Amino acid sequence: MQRLSKTGDNAAYLSEFPDDTECNLTLAKRLVPRAKHPTHPLPMGFLPFSLPFIGQEVNAINWCRGEIATTTALLRQAHQTIFQESYLTASDDVANGEDSPDQLYPPLSSAFITFNQQIGAHMAYGSLAYHAPYHMLVIDWYLEVSPEDVLWGNLSMNPYKKRIQMIISYAATAALIIFWAFPVMFVGLISNIEGLCVHESWLALLCTIPPVVLDIIQGILPLVLLAVLMMLLSIVLKLLGHFEGIPTHTRIGT
Repeated sequence: MQRLSKTGDNAAYLSEFPDDTECNLTLAKRLVPRAKHPTHPLPMGFLPFSLPFIGQEVNAINWCRGEIATTTALLRQAHQTIFQESYLTASDDVANGEDSPDQLYPPLSSAFITFNQQIGAHMAYGSLAYHAPYHMLVIDWYLEVSPEDVLWGNLSMNPYKKRIQMIISYAATAALIIFWAFPVMFVGLISNIEGLCVHESWLALLCTIPPVVLDIIQGILPLVLLAVLMMLLSIVLKLLGHFEGIPTHTRIGT
């Protein structure tokens, strides 16, 4: 097998790539010199993201290699810590339902269950959680959840605290529905300024506005304000869903 590599105007034929890793790395360094490696700036200070042309410029390949090595070491250390703390489940403090203060990773009030086949997950999802009726109805079941979709902070929420926060969230949602009518009513009044200034004497000054400006206020401004209100409503409802203890982004969005 032969491959063609082009660098500028020069073309070179490469013979079969060897299987040896060191030879492949040497070949990669020869084909892509360090001067052509991708680079990116690092975030400055407390910023979680980098800004263009600001911050230290680093070699992306070497930086990613170092980050992978550091993250792998921390992951192995965390796995070892979890393995050691798993023996604490037989102690008296954990057996009595209390977590040890020395635990870095205390047990959560949630569990992930995996199956060899997808049909097994669906069968378990539709099965009875407890043999007695009207029991364990507060347990939430979620299928096909990806790690990116999980709100990890809500997994450790106490069931009683979750029930209280759910009641508060429902009450806040009901109050929001009632009081949201006032800003929507104000937007409706803006769309009818011309009629208001005729019937209400204290708004007669609005009738002196030039017709072009009045048309813009009545036609465009209400639509913009209504769109902003709907955007804010979506944000507030998502915050209430997060406060309620819903453990997935998908469930909050629906």
